[in-house]
Amino acid sequence: MANQDDSFIREVNEELRSEQVKAVWTRFGSVFIGIAILIVVGTIGKVGYEYWHETSASQSGDEFLAALTLSRENKTDEALAALATLEKDGYGAYPVLAKMRAATLQAQKGDTSGAVKVFSDISKDAALPQAMRDAARMRAAYLLVDTGTYEQVSAEAEQLAVPANGMRHSALRGSRPCSLQGRRYGQGQDLVPADR
Repeated sequence: MANQDDSFIREVNEELRSEQVKAVWTRFGSVFIGIAILIVVGTIGKVGYEYWHETSASQSGDEFLAALTLSRENKTDEALAALATLEKDGYGAYPVLAKMRAATLQAQKGDTSGAVKVFSDISKDAALPQAMRDAARMRAAYLLVDTGTYEQVSAEAEQLAVPANGMRHSALRGSRPCSLQGRRYGQGQDLVPADR
């Protein structure tokens, strides 16, 4: 008899649970379905964005490599045209890299002042990563060593010649020849940081 009572109580409990689950599903079923759909759509969107991002970066990288190949083959005008297109339509960091490479080609063609201006503009663009801005500033300083004054070189290099900057030794190396050319022997030494 006790066994029958236990089975009866078990059946009643199961029916109560079943009714509770049905009530919860009736009340919140559409919310659960909505959340599941949002998760699926969100996953599809994330995967789609990653695919688009990788495809765009890969395409820009291929265009950049093609432009570098043109410049290596001494097809400077064609390389400049390809780099200009990449500056406008590129993805990620490739437009800035194209701008920097175009400035280098510009300097090779003899327009050093134009190239220095491009590198200086890049170094002042706060939207870019600091490492890229520092590289542009360093490149401007190196170009100015041959064509600029000590003041122009130091204006670019001194900002990098601080102990916390990883490019400080390159900045010092870039500013010394200019100080020696201008016969300002002491000024080249003034940039040497204290951490030496």
